[in-house]
Amino acid sequence: RFHDADGNDIFHFMGCSTFSEYTVLAEISCAVIPKEAPLEKACLFGCGVSTGLGAVWNTCKVETGATVAVFGLGAVGLAVIQGAKYAGASRIIAVDINP
Repeated sequence: RFHDADGNDIFHFMGCSTFSEYTVLAEISCAVIPKEAPLEKACLFGCGVSTGLGAVWNTCKVETGATVAVFGLGAVGLAVIQGAKYAGASRIIAVDINP
């Protein structure tokens, strides 16, 4: 499964192949992006935003007035903050080792 047509290895990281030139994935994992869609906006529908918002809305089920702590302010963490604010959290504590 992780070889190209010539038998060369296709490497992956944690099963997601994020930084690879080629990858193998199920058809259900693909989405068609219209040619006219601006890529700087279309990229938001990838992992970071959907994972962060999904964590707030589906996993943690943040309620109005809740206090939320977010550790790590990369793409996922920032999306968690946006989702928590949208969900009505009254206090959001953001923690990251990078200034």
